[in-house]
Amino acid sequence: MAAPHVAGVVSLMKAIDPSISLADALTVLRATARPLTVAQCGGFSSTACGAGLIDAAAALAMVDGGTVLQPGAGGITIDPDRIDLGTTSDTGTMHLRNASASPVAWSITSYVEASTNPAPLPSDPTVFVDPAVSGSVAPGGVQALTVRIDRAKLSAQGTYVIGLVMSIDGSEVIVPVRFTVGAAASGNPPGPMIVAAFLEASDGDLVESGFDVRASFFSTFSFEAEAGPNIVAAWVDVNDNGLVDAGDAFGVFPAYVVVEPGRVSSGVDIVLEQVVSIERSDAEIDDARRARIVEVVQNRRLAGDD
Repeated sequence: MAAPHVAGVVSLMKAIDPSISLADALTVLRATARPLTVAQCGGFSSTACGAGLIDAAAALAMVDGGTVLQPGAGGITIDPDRIDLGTTSDTGTMHLRNASASPVAWSITSYVEASTNPAPLPSDPTVFVDPAVSGSVAPGGVQALTVRIDRAKLSAQGTYVIGLVMSIDGSEVIVPVRFTVGAAASGNPPGPMIVAAFLEASDGDLVESGFDVRASFFSTFSFEAEAGPNIVAAWVDVNDNGLVDAGDAFGVFPAYVVVEPGRVSSGVDIVLEQVVSIERSDAEIDDARRARIVEVVQNRRLAGDD
């Protein structure tokens, strides 16, 4: 049954972009696949299962966003593209997936600090990466890296964000690592909050589909939205200045929420993350799309706050 599933996803890709080539379609499938462990592969090596299980929603989102990685041009994707260790975990795992037809070299070159950190980092390393700080990912391969932190080196309590600076095939990529030292802040982020849905117009612009805006944080939401594949975003304006800026809480649901006429779409759990000053490269995120989401959410919050 694998063949018809893959063929179906490729057909949907061509419905979005009729000009997509076979090479690009394969690149998208590999780049958005969910890696499998050795156990999930039935005891064989993890490479025996290829890139993993296809993720139709992620593949279509990549094609629709126009961010298809080209084979042989450093086609590495990082999953997840940020690591949140919370208040207790000392380790997190990220996967480097090579969707290209050539080996891709990578290395960890340095660390950068977020300006919102409660104190400067010590001169000795606070973040460690296992099993190495450099390597190469084979064509179609996946390499798992474990990120470790040493909270004992940080005396000031609060939430830290450290940017893991990576060089991938000569291009710089920053992976934010977020964690809290000491007790977690109590309660929810203060400030007015909005959850909003958007549809993409034929020209690529975002059109508001529905929203829920309130004067303070809320953990459950419900609103009517237009039928179709919706982008759903949430924002808490902590400093109440009408701008998505440092210190606010912001998040976008990682896949399209397909709303069907007369039916309810549930399970849309959005992870809110603190907005920090670390910038991420174009290879990691569709900056134009995210900027447009931010703009529309800001406008809706200001219009609906009254």
